[in-house]
Amino acid sequence: MPSCSIRSGQRLQLLLLALGMLAAPSQGFQGMSSGTSYHQAAATSTIASRCFPPRYARPFPKHRTASAYPTRSVALKSAVGGMTMQVKHLDRVTVHYEGRLDDGEVIDSSRKRDQPFTFTVGLAETLIGFEKLTLGMRAGETKQGRIPPQEAYGGRRDELVILVSEQSLPKGVEMVVGAEVTLPNGQVAPVVDVSDDGSFTLDLNHRFAGQHVTYDIEVLDVQEPKTESASGVSLKPLTAEAMEGEISRLSADSRKCLLDHATEDAYQGVTANGYAWDTNKKGVYSVALGGLPVFSSRDKFDHGSGRMSFTAPIDPDHILLRRDNSEGQLRRQVLCARTGAHLGYAYEDGEGGAR
Repeated sequence: MPSCSIRSGQRLQLLLLALGMLAAPSQGFQGMSSGTSYHQAAATSTIASRCFPPRYARPFPKHRTASAYPTRSVALKSAVGGMTMQVKHLDRVTVHYEGRLDDGEVIDSSRKRDQPFTFTVGLAETLIGFEKLTLGMRAGETKQGRIPPQEAYGGRRDELVILVSEQSLPKGVEMVVGAEVTLPNGQVAPVVDVSDDGSFTLDLNHRFAGQHVTYDIEVLDVQEPKTESASGVSLKPLTAEAMEGEISRLSADSRKCLLDHATEDAYQGVTANGYAWDTNKKGVYSVALGGLPVFSSRDKFDHGSGRMSFTAPIDPDHILLRRDNSEGQLRRQVLCARTGAHLGYAYEDGEGGAR
């Protein structure tokens, strides 16, 4: 499983109702988890495993700036008790693949680059449809599958073809058809038309929007998630019975944050056990669902957003970062590594911290 570290320039914004705080001098998290105070209260039976299936957001298109598929070194053997593991949520999977459109055009191939692709299932590190194709596969297996547009690069949307005024350009700059414009969120969009008055039209649709993609996939390696963090804390998933018990003690508001991904109002946040968002108490913040320690008061800072902010997790293994651009900005959803509970978001805004 990836380390999920928070890099400089990110902000990590947490949901207070998702956390409880141990009001005691911070000594890191060692020896703290058994006495952590957190409030839990009431819910449905939506979670019964380590991480409930996430609400996928299509990855931010990178076809003009870099490969949509990152590469990492891989081990080519994976077996437990002589049986290779089947791919499931949160497994770390390494594959070779080739993708092509219905007209036969090859749009990407890890084999041509001789660079296998490694991703974590459920963290939106690849296309939804591509990820679905790998579920249930084993190391050494191959599969071919055709992905519909809504699970690949999306359908074409007329509202994403926009007219931009000449006044938005720096003085002396003129646009030509075929030029590419980098938007504030990092997306690269082509200029598809230029008017006589200097205004120009951008197409914000992905290059392959509206098209089916067929992938040939070979699974090289399957690695299960860690069951213990680098700091020695158990990351083993709760049993279905234990999870139901934990959920039943969550408050309605905590349940909305943890399970339904809701966000509390700025300047109004309170932890699950009663501490205000701007508290100066020293201690460790633990997830209200399952009690995993995730943040320390020593890493807390005031970002000015009216929400609790931290520069780093207490242990990178204790959180998962899932790609999310559902609100029109590139960010990472922060999840509990033990239960998959929603904790907030990490934003990359160059302000030297994490919220």
